[in-house]
Amino acid sequence: MRWLTTLGCLSLLGCDNTTIEPDGEPPEIVPRTTPDESVTDTGTPPPPGATLDAFALVVRAEFAYNGETDRFSDYGIPEVGLVPMTVQFTLVDTRFTETGILDADNSCTVTIAISGTLEHAPWAAENGAWAGFTIPPDAEVTDGCATYTLPAPLKGDTAGLFTSWGIGVAPLSEEQAKFLSGVFGQQKWALVEPYLVVAAVFSDALAGTPLSKNGYEASGFTFAWEVDGNMQIETTGNGSFVPIEAADIPTKTGLATGLYQTDSTYAPNPLLAN
Repeated sequence: MRWLTTLGCLSLLGCDNTTIEPDGEPPEIVPRTTPDESVTDTGTPPPPGATLDAFALVVRAEFAYNGETDRFSDYGIPEVGLVPMTVQFTLVDTRFTETGILDADNSCTVTIAISGTLEHAPWAAENGAWAGFTIPPDAEVTDGCATYTLPAPLKGDTAGLFTSWGIGVAPLSEEQAKFLSGVFGQQKWALVEPYLVVAAVFSDALAGTPLSKNGYEASGFTFAWEVDGNMQIETTGNGSFVPIEAADIPTKTGLATGLYQTDSTYAPNPLLAN
């Protein structure tokens, strides 16, 4: 758990953006359908060759899971339409700690979009995750890091380092629950815990690093939301999204039908360890 830092959780991932109501109602948890303006400022692109030390790596994914077909899939957003599954890999410079705002001067992102459906990947069950998929070779890749000067292990085809990663959902262990309760604080943790499970990643690039022996790692977090029969996000009368309780997420064959958002933050960046 040493890789999931308070910095990453509270600042990079927005853990502190859940809303606590005095009457103890579930926190309002909203999927990231647009950039989080509280921590992101795209601003003016930096000049070619701008340097990032890439001290942290943030892996974020959004995808739906269809419990009837047991496949991962794209999903619908009201008034937006069909949205592909996405996986984002953000490299963060230490300059981020000066402002707490992610922008083009202190970060870059590789975004991978996947349309259609995906089957279960075997690495998930082999490592104790409930379900997981591997990014397919025909996924659409947008390399927002191509013009930056990066540390040696990340130079060259930076996007190529991420195009075959796996993303999964796993159970929350007692050790992880204890750690996260300290990150959130007891009051907020009491409201978040019923909905939170673990985010898992899998990559050959992680194998043999201090983070993982075989490439599997599970210390991020996941929230899930209700979708209807057309895989469109369900909303309440006031437009809020409806979270799925953690106890209802695992099924005998995979996951409950829903939209899943995973977040994993690694500081130091394990890709710089080799």
